[in-house]
Amino acid sequence: MTFRLSALWGLSLLDGIFTVILLGMGAAEANPFADWLYETSPWLLIVVKQLLVGVCCYGLWRLQKPTVATVCALVYFALVSYEIGLMGGGVNP
Repeated sequence: MTFRLSALWGLSLLDGIFTVILLGMGAAEANPFADWLYETSPWLLIVVKQLLVGVCCYGLWRLQKPTVATVCALVYFALVSYEIGLMGGGVNP
């Protein structure tokens, strides 16, 4: 369970970093709250995102929901893979 939650948190961190990079390359943020955080400070977006994911990870750990943690980590893996593709292609969407 600890590995799954660590993977989830780490992939979330990569997502935050890649999101900031992509926004800097001209991509648009679809989430208005995340967009506001980014416009305030890119670091604020990453910190708030990690805090929220950390709270969710703690909840999954307390409830002992390894299947949910695995599914969330796989979704983040797919998202991070997509972001890497966008960065490699010069961002279009």
